[in-house]
Amino acid sequence: MIFIKEIKVNKKVIFMALSLIIILGISIYACIKLFPFLLSLTNEENLIAFEAYIDELGFKGVLLLLAIQIAQVFIAIIPGEIVELIAGFLYGTWGGLLICLVGNFIASFLIYCVVKLFAKKYMIKLQEKLKQYDFLNNKKKVAIYLFIIYLIPGIPKDIITYLVPFLPIGFLPFIAVTSIARIPSIISSTYSSASFLDNNYVMAIIVVAIFTILGLLGFIYREKILALIRKNNKEITNENKEE
Repeated sequence: MIFIKEIKVNKKVIFMALSLIIILGISIYACIKLFPFLLSLTNEENLIAFEAYIDELGFKGVLLLLAIQIAQVFIAIIPGEIVELIAGFLYGTWGGLLICLVGNFIASFLIYCVVKLFAKKYMIKLQEKLKQYDFLNNKKKVAIYLFIIYLIPGIPKDIITYLVPFLPIGFLPFIAVTSIARIPSIISSTYSSASFLDNNYVMAIIVVAIFTILGLLGFIYREKILALIRKNNKEITNENKEE
């Protein structure tokens, strides 16, 4: 029995390590590919030409970035931070934030509609997934728990969008809570990339470093964080039963 338990633990550790390596690998690859381009923008002529190109794209550029953001939420292979960094480069801190939030809203709405349409067919599978987030069935605390999950970087949260129709919260309250919780993370990316274009390299590096560390810590300790939430929910449930 001990041997079997050790194998299960090892498998879990291996899965976590591989997931972390894949995420870091994609992020590093993207950074390597983007670095020559970013370096070229330190030249004033290249920066002016880049800004002119963005102006020339006009609304088409916004639509293209929205499409990329929507695809990121659906596929979830590309780290969201990369899309957010690009948004900051193209449209600044606040413009990038707005586009990312709108993209998240559209993608979440589409996912919500698809799940609603095919709920009967996939209900069993989705409810099995929901067991990992059983604390979200707490009607009084669901908004708070969602806010915590979406606020802390590194905790997997894309699957939750597919579970919204089964949660005791409406779609609009869900979007409102999760959008507010996303803001610090998105701004950290859009502000960093916008700061880089303004030649404020030190601040850009500091912000990226802080949120990268927070993201890694969130990913490493995600199970412990979720366990604490489950514990809190269990205590509240037991207190309510006693009353």
